[in-house]
Formats: sequence, C-alpha cells, structure tokens
Amino acid sequence: MSIVKLRQEKNKQTLKKYILYALLAEVFFIPLSPTLATIALLIGIILTGWRFYMHRLLKVTPLQFDTPIIIFIAISALSIFVSPDKFFSFYNFYNLVGVYALTYFLIGQNIETSKDLKLTMGVLFAAFIVSVLYGYWQAIFGISASDVKWVDGDAFPELKRRIFSTWENPNIFAGFLDMCIALLLGIYAKSKYNKEKTVCAILMILGAGALIYTYARGAMLALIAVVAVYGFLKDKKLLVICVILGVAALAVNPIMLERVTSVFAAADTSSEMRLAFWEATIAMIEDHPLLGIGWGAYFMVYPEYDFYMQGEKILIVHAHNIYLNYAAEIGVLGTLAFFWYFFGTMNLAFTAKFGEEKNIVENEVKLEKSAEDEKIIPVDEVSLQEEIEEPVVNKEKSEDEGAEKPADEVETFDLIEKDEETLDEQAAEEIAEKVAEKPENTATAETVTEDEQKNIEEKEESGEKEEDAEAIEQEEEKSGKAEASEDAKNRKEAAEEAVHNETVAKEIVDGAAKAIEIENIVETAEEIAVSKEAEEKKFSFSEFLKEPFFEDRESLQRGVSLGIGLAFVTVALNGLTDDLLFNIPTSMFLWMLSAIAAKNVKIEK
Repeated sequence: MSIVKLRQEKNKQTLKKYILYALLAEVFFIPLSPTLATIALLIGIILTGWRFYMHRLLKVTPLQFDTPIIIFIAISALSIFVSPDKFFSFYNFYNLVGVYALTYFLIGQNIETSKDLKLTMGVLFAAFIVSVLYGYWQAIFGISASDVKWVDGDAFPELKRRIFSTWENPNIFAGFLDMCIALLLGIYAKSKYNKEKTVCAILMILGAGALIYTYARGAMLALIAVVAVYGFLKDKKLLVICVILGVAALAVNPIMLERVTSVFAAADTSSEMRLAFWEATIAMIEDHPLLGIGWGAYFMVYPEYDFYMQGEKILIVHAHNIYLNYAAEIGVLGTLAFFWYFFGTMNLAFTAKFGEEKNIVENEVKLEKSAEDEKIIPVDEVSLQEEIEEPVVNKEKSEDEGAEKPADEVETFDLIEKDEETLDEQAAEEIAEKVAEKPENTATAETVTEDEQKNIEEKEESGEKEEDAEAIEQEEEKSGKAEASEDAKNRKEAAEEAVHNETVAKEIVDGAAKAIEIENIVETAEEIAVSKEAEEKKFSFSEFLKEPFFEDRESLQRGVSLGIGLAFVTVALNGLTDDLLFNIPTSMFLWMLSAIAAKNVKIEK
C-alpha cells in the first residue's frame, strides 16, 4: 500500500473517531444541556457528511423504520400550511423534527460495533448519574421558589417541593428516569456477571429514589406496571424485591401513596384539567382530521375549544396526552405514521435475536422448511439402525455361505479325483502293452504247458487282487479326505459362530460401558452444578472485582434491546397523561434509543 493510501486510511479512521466523540457528547448533554447537545449533534452531522464524501463507496445504512419516519416528517411539514401562524410552525418544526431526524441519522449511521454500543451506554448512564445526583441535591438543600408552580397546594397541602433536576419540569424528569430505569432493568436481566448486575441494581435504586421525589404520578404508575408485569412473567425474585422497596418508600414518604392514588380520581385540579384538555383536543381532531391544526399550534388553537377555564389567561401548550396531541396537530395520517414507527421499534426491541439465539432460530426455520419436503431422519438414529441390522445381515450371509464348500477345498477334491482317473488309465495301458509284447506267431505259444498257463492265471488273479486292494485303499483315502473336509467345514462354521458371538458380546459390553459412561457424566455434571451453586452463594469480593464489565457482546446487545423495549412501554403508558414528546431533550432521547434499537440488530462483531 502506498504512502498516500495509508494517509487516506489514517484520515478516515481519525474522522470516524471525531464523529464518535461528537455522538457521545450529544448523548451526554441531552439530559444536562439541550443547547450543548444540539451543538454536538450539528458537529457530528457535518463530520458524517464529510465522511460520506471521503468514502465514495460508503452508503447510507437503511434502518428498519425509515419509511414511517419519512411519512411522519412529510405530513408534519405539510401541516405547517394549515397552521394559524405558519412562521412559528415552521420554526418549531425544524427545531424539533429536525433535531429528531438528525439524531436518528447520526446514531443510526455511526454506531457500528459493540464497542461503540458499550461507549454510548456508558456515557448515557454517566449523564443519568449526574442528573440524578443533582435531583438529590435539590431534595436535600432546597430549590428556588419557582418550583411552587409544580405543586397543587389545595389538593396536597403537605407537598411543598418537587425535584426536576436539569429538566425544568418534574414530569419530564420523571419520564427520563422511567426510560433509564427500564433500560437498566433490561441490561440487568440479560447480564451474566454479578458486577454488572450490582452496578445496574444500584443505579436503578438511585433512579427510583429520585423518581419518588418528583411526585410524578403517571411516571410512577407506568414504571410500577412495567416492573410488575416483567417480574411476574420473567423474574418473580425481582418482583418481590421491588415490592419490598416500594413498601419501604411509602413508609418513609406517606405523601407518595396519597399522590399516586389521586390519579384515579378527579379530586385535584391537575386531573380535572387533564380531562378538560382531552375533551377540547378531541373536538380539534374532529374538525381537522387530515392535516390537523398545524405543527406546534396547539396553544394558539386551544382558546377556541376552551370548555374549562373559559378565557382565563393560562397558556396551554399541549394536550397532556401524546396520542391526542399528535392527532390534533398533524392529523390522523401523520399520527398513524408516528406510531407505526414508535410501536414498531418497541416490537423490534422485544423480538430481536442475537448470536447463538439467532443461529438457533435460523436452524429451526431451516429444519421446518426441509421437513415439509422430505422426512428427516437424524444421523444418530440412522447409525444406530445400521449397527443393529449389520450383525444380523452378516449372520445370514455366513449361514448361506456355510452350505457350500469353500473354494480352496473344492479345488483340492477336484485334483484328487483327476489323479485317480489318471492312475487307472495308466494301469490298463501297461497290461495292454504286456499282452501286446507276447509273440503271436511263434511255436512257443503253442507249446505252453498247462502249468505255465496256470501260473499265468494265478499271476493275473493276484494282479487283479492287487488292483482291488489299491482301489479299496484309494477309496478309503478318498473317504478320509471327505471326512476331513467335512470336519474342516464344521470347524470353520464353529469358528464363525464363535466370532459372531464374540462380536455380539462385545457390542453388549460396549453398550453397557457407554451407558455407565453417560451415567457418570450426568452425575459429574450434577456435582459440578451443585458445587457451582455453592460457590455462587459464597461471595468473594476479589473475584467480584475480577469479573468483566460489559465484555460479553451478545448479553450487552440483548440487554440493551430488552431495555429499550421496556423504555418505550413506559413512554407509551406515561403518554396517556403527559405529552412528554413536545419537549426537545425527551424527544432527542427517545429517537436516540430508537436508532440504537434499529442499529443494534445489525451489529455482528
């Protein structure tokens, strides 16, 4: 690689590092300073644009819910044209929606590895700690007199103070705490190490304590519902712990119980006003169903639908309900697009698969698909079937082959028979030659005496007897060989039977040995599990400190995904009584989480 290319590569890596710094700066300042968070966002967007310019082959990564987001942005822009104050709606639109979209783009295009994800979560929780500690400082050392506007003195005379930390509103601060606690709960549930669980538990307790001092009823009920349902379905121990902590909190602060239960009645002015706002908002939606009243124009249109305060000079900027507020400002279609993205992200976070879990699901799908075409026989069953059938087949073959003579024995007997026939023919030829050698026309033939004739006959007779003896001897020899062959055959069959029996016995012994081995393995595994459980019960501080911290990529991804899903549930529940998303930091935080959820499923390394 040339020096020029090395420099280019180094510049690209440096640029990527600066983009990550800008991204982390935005994440850190979202709960602390919206202005600084916006500045960091703009720097990150400029650097990201420069990165795409330098990487000519680099393409924008499509995310899961780009389509509903584009529809939501387009309809929100169109709603500006029906607003009573088009200039203000345009100003409010590019400040809010522009920040949402750019945050989604910056996070979605630049979180590429598990390390990026871990850094983002670390910075987020660092900002969470700062915000919570400042909230405790307000509760302990007091805050300015302006906090009185968040207190209903007539309904709750004993309630003198509600903390809001850096969020300027206790309800908005409570919504942020809900999302962070839910995110921590997801990571806690999926973590494999005690150190991670301990840190998450401590942060959740700190956040819950701050949440109590906000006295935000909707946020507390939303979090209680999420923890109760999750604990009941997944971790009853967690549910018990939360109940104990909740009872302890109510015992320390009895005003909290009165505050929470009041949400179900219209006894206080806050609940009564919300009901009036909802009635007015429904009327707005009925009159402007297509494009709504215009982005951010709620406070301008509300006086026309004021059925409660009747002209009093009180500024009502939102409907205290995210579902009704969006439907009123951008119409029904824009609202459906937003909640397509919102609830789609929630579902994606709950159903995402990672690592081994993802591979198992993919393999199950492949097996189910293959099973539709043909019957699948497991390899183990096929091997077992072959092992069972093979000895039987071999036995049948050996029995069939035992009925016939072995090839070497057949050839031996054929040679013996051929030799005997050859010897008989040779003896006959010798006799014929001897007879032929006698003189035919001599006088001696005529003068043969009777004694000589008798001697000849005796010799011939003795010769025949010798020949008979030889024949008998050959016959006996042949019979002996046949018996030897039969005996050899019997011995061979007995040997084969012994080999077969030995094979069967060996298989039985091997099977028993395997069964014993499996039993030993099971017993060993049980012993290990028992010892491991005993070791887990014994707390070792040194071992606790040695445990890794968010080093397991898959557990981190699963935890973040579950936590984001739970965070979206808290927003969905809390949004029934508060429109948190009219606030810039809250919306930036929500869109940041949705981008992380969409990009989290794409991280493979």
